[in-house]
Amino acid sequence: MRPSAILFDLDDTILRYEGGDYRKLWRACVEEHCHHFDGLAPRDLFNEIQSISERFWRDPERHRRGRLDMRAARQQFVREAARSLGSPNDQAANELANHYHERRESEVVPFEGALETLEYFKKSPIKTALLTNGGTDTQRRKIESYQLDRFFDCILIEGEFGKGKPNPDVYLHLTRELGVSERESWIVGDNLEWEVRVPQRLGFYAIWNDYLGRGLPRESEVVPDRIVKSIHELIDPATGLPIP
Repeated sequence: MRPSAILFDLDDTILRYEGGDYRKLWRACVEEHCHHFDGLAPRDLFNEIQSISERFWRDPERHRRGRLDMRAARQQFVREAARSLGSPNDQAANELANHYHERRESEVVPFEGALETLEYFKKSPIKTALLTNGGTDTQRRKIESYQLDRFFDCILIEGEFGKGKPNPDVYLHLTRELGVSERESWIVGDNLEWEVRVPQRLGFYAIWNDYLGRGLPRESEVVPDRIVKSIHELIDPATGLPIP
């Protein structure tokens, strides 16, 4: 099916962290700042931050609130980790989290071929939209860094719209804005819940961007309509046409 519209995710679909591994960045920041926490080994502090972070993000409501202010959420993780390990230092915790946050959010680059792919679709009859969760300031900064707004007919940022994925309203709002139906639209992104399961229920053709190349988790009950490792794969190099 040649789509009438494609909805694109932003993070880990169009843009990636330049270092490639968020956990390595956390480790590096912890090692640099750990001397401010008396008696804590970097490995222990890193593991506790990861544990607290994973529990936090598993809760849908905490996830919704936290992603609207990622800096504050990351500060909370480090403060709680230091307290849990018996070495509280809120100022140092905030400084560590800020260091990680600023590097994580500023050191983003497009995936190879991503901008060329967006340029192709912008010049085609296919309408395009950008759909991203997160706070307005952080996400707008990324969009402006690479002038991504020039590629899209519509942009929906959770912090501006007041709702985010996986709320069905955000997908339906964009198809109405684009003047298309869900059945004639594609959506592509890296989150199996937000860009596959929920959109499929609404009628979208859902494409999972497996940018890490790890394949579907064994326990996954979600079956994408298509799996790619890069959005550049949406274009057939032989014909220059989008391929389902």
